[in-house]
Amino acid sequence: MTKPENAEAGNNDVDPWAPGGAMTNVPQSQPLRTHFNFKPADETAISVSDLSQARPKDLDQRNLGAAPNDAGGHRGRWLAGSLLVMVLAIGAVLATATNGDSNTQDTSNTTRQMGSSTKAVDILPMVTAPRSTPPRLSTDATAGEFKVAGPAERLVFAAAPREFIVDLAPELATINPTEVVALGMSGLYEISLPSGRVRVTDVGFATNGAQAVANDQVALVWPTPEFRAQAISIDGAVAVPDPEVSAVSWSPSNDQMFLWTKQNNGAVATELSFRSLELRWQEANWLDPIEGVSPLIDLDGALLRQDTGGVYRVDSGSTSLLTTGDVVSTGANHLLIRECDQTRSCVLLTVDRNGERRVWPTDLPPNIRPQLVGGLSPGGDALLFHRQRIAADVASHLGVLELADGTSESLRAPPSQELIAAWDTNGGGVVIVDSELIYIDRFTGAATIVAASLPKLHSATTRRPAATPVCEILAISQPQFALMAAGGDLNTASPAATDVLDRLAAVLPAELVDPTTLLINFVTGFVSPEIANSQNIANWPADVQAGLNALDIYAAEECPLIGR
Repeated sequence: MTKPENAEAGNNDVDPWAPGGAMTNVPQSQPLRTHFNFKPADETAISVSDLSQARPKDLDQRNLGAAPNDAGGHRGRWLAGSLLVMVLAIGAVLATATNGDSNTQDTSNTTRQMGSSTKAVDILPMVTAPRSTPPRLSTDATAGEFKVAGPAERLVFAAAPREFIVDLAPELATINPTEVVALGMSGLYEISLPSGRVRVTDVGFATNGAQAVANDQVALVWPTPEFRAQAISIDGAVAVPDPEVSAVSWSPSNDQMFLWTKQNNGAVATELSFRSLELRWQEANWLDPIEGVSPLIDLDGALLRQDTGGVYRVDSGSTSLLTTGDVVSTGANHLLIRECDQTRSCVLLTVDRNGERRVWPTDLPPNIRPQLVGGLSPGGDALLFHRQRIAADVASHLGVLELADGTSESLRAPPSQELIAAWDTNGGGVVIVDSELIYIDRFTGAATIVAASLPKLHSATTRRPAATPVCEILAISQPQFALMAAGGDLNTASPAATDVLDRLAAVLPAELVDPTTLLINFVTGFVSPEIANSQNIANWPADVQAGLNALDIYAAEECPLIGR
């Protein structure tokens, strides 16, 4: 990386990645979660039900037009190949990566710490609406229905995701598009804001002993009951890696992950990447073995390795010195670095994708533990942290350190455990799971329950959605209309649910509002099994069919993942 002249904090220039900056809505990769502590899965976890309970997703593209990418076909090819490589068990534990003593040095004179902010959230709003019943998954069966099932069967379950709509809190209507990836009882939930689309992928086992990490292209869930891992891509491709895995390195900034494999009393990595809607595994034999924690990943996919003299960027072709200090945290567009001079006067600085450095007038407070992976905001100007427990009756809490002036704000003081947080895609707030899925505004401290009808979740992360809100809703509605058209006079399929169509009307581009309004009004007010011939699309009025055709054309041209 090049290192131009330092830009001191406090200048009038606005960081292009900060909220309101020029790069806010540019499709950059978004911050990825935290560095998790991984615990062995419960060996007595319930197994999956009979394969007959796995129902396929009702998708038919015959009336959707040609999709730009054959994602659905690829999923089948990858699944077939995956069944041949699932033979080894996955290791159990990912050690917590910390910055050690270097992260708890003396605070500079410019740092001003605040106690619990008056805006901090200690009591969340009450949920008044009942939770909805989530889609039935393979493990949501009675005890008598369970039987032992292997990874191949779980891949079949995962190949049939379900999609539905939840009512979002009105406060989130204008949130920067952000997808929350989290684990439910036995499924991977992808909740996209502000569309309200929820996709649930059945992972085929109870996830109470598992964790999930994700980037913009793929989510990885592990350990499975056999201590394996399971990868689920944005196009629905699923896979189980071949090697035994002891740790994982991932980043919010690129489409690669490294799965560390024990060999010769050390560990080397297998690289997982996602290109052209295809999951790829390849041996990263250019990496030297490691001990202990898994390394961080740079913005371009290189590994960051701590060694004598500082932190080095290591890739398959070269090695270069990044800093003589320490890497404190990673973000979507920046790395946070701490450097000290010969007198041990230390500062924090960020390095962006172009290699430009910005020095901040602060050092790390001595009693906080930075969130290592994905802790730095997309704008590179704020850091998620846990303030460490200082007494038996004073719990640790989640907070945000503002790098511009060194002030810190408490976001949440959990009653019994530390919370993992993830930034939204422009750094305006963070997402946490604390009984409910909660969004906390960074600047006001206001806490909002994302959707009261969601089931209990854990291990929540965030990423940039793979599709626009309208394409996410069309991915639910258009396959249903395609099934109706294919059925003709004998059709028994129902159109998309009213809540799906209502949400579609709210997110449509202006040019589609008029023709689609006729379609939605007709379907919600007239189409029913009780009304003869109403479910045969060929019998619908011409202007209603025109609205449906307009949606089909838009989906074929603008929504490449709609056929996954």
